[in-house]
Parts: sequence; structure tokens; C-alpha cells
Amino acid sequence: MSLEDRGTALVDPSLWFEPGCCRGPHYLRFNPHDRDPGRMGAWCPTLRRSLTVRKDEIERCSPEALYWIRGFLYGAEREPPVDEYDGGPLEDGDPRLERWRAAVREFDETGTWTDPEEHVANGA
Repeated sequence: MSLEDRGTALVDPSLWFEPGCCRGPHYLRFNPHDRDPGRMGAWCPTLRRSLTVRKDEIERCSPEALYWIRGFLYGAEREPPVDEYDGGPLEDGDPRLERWRAAVREFDETGTWTDPEEHVANGA
């Protein structure tokens, strides 16, 4: 069995999605362990190859794929910031915790992680 045939054979047809870049259904398959934590591994039967995709690149998907994506992104969220003195959790209302929460909301919507500390450096 060729690599291409193995790729097609290993898809779960219920995990289909349509990206904006290529026609036809694609299939979510794996965690590519990419440097970008929101990128998901998928199979493109048209090109007969694996690729990575972020949530905001998906135009349509099955309900099963949507749940797969939500679970994937939840598992890829960065840890919340901690108190620099004792390593414990930050208090509600701490600006660093609020920036992290905003970054998590954006990540859940788009699949793009924005470093909350970047907001501090940029004056946001």
C-alpha cells in the first residue's frame, strides 16, 4: 500500500471539513505538534497529502469535526500565568490573568494563539 493510499485509508469520514484553499472535503487526522499550537493535521484527498490547518481556515465542517476541533484547541491552550513570587494562581482581576483569558477566547475562535505578554510589550 502506497503512502497516499494509506493516507486515504486512515481517514474518519465523519471528521470532514472544507478549507477555503482547496475544493472538496478534507479530513482531520492528527496533532502535528507544530510550533503553532492551533494547527491541526489533516488529509487532502485531492492533493493526496497531509497538511495543517487552523480553525479560521475552515469554512464548513461536520458536527463531529467541530467537536474534534474544540477538544483539540482546549488541549492546546497555554497554561495561565502564575504569581512570580510563589508560583501560585493569580487573583481574579489581575491584568495578566485577564489578558490570558482574552487570548484563550481568541484562540478558541480562531486557532491562533496570541501571547498575552505581547500585549503588554505593545502597550495594549
